[in-house]
Amino acid sequence: KNTNIKIINGWSGNTNINDTDYAENLNSNLLSLCPRGVGGSSIRFYESCLMGCVPIILGNDEVMGEKDYDTSFILRLTNYNDIDSLASFFKSIEKMSHNELVERGNLSRLYYLEIVKPYLDNSIQNFIEWLDK
Repeated sequence: KNTNIKIINGWSGNTNINDTDYAENLNSNLLSLCPRGVGGSSIRFYESCLMGCVPIILGNDEVMGEKDYDTSFILRLTNYNDIDSLASFFKSIEKMSHNELVERGNLSRLYYLEIVKPYLDNSIQNFIEWLDK
């Protein structure tokens, strides 16, 4: 997988990246920054897991199934308000071996297959059960 970093300066609501390019980009990288969406997590987190990327999430928000599943493959950036904390966080990633990052990516994909996919396969039933609680 690619070790280069691609930074896009801002987002204005549309992009020239199509779905195929986006999937290929995820597939060719080990890490994926997954900023929050409307809630505590984002679709990018789950897409990253699907593609076997190591997700970097901002904060300590819980992800699907976390209470019952080992999610230690996730890299959590909890203090992102100052440059020193950001530098320290990314330096810690830089010190990880390629094999460790690949293994975290494999665990990310496994998480998707064992937790997320079964939920999505039965999403209507799961929603009804949630409403009944």
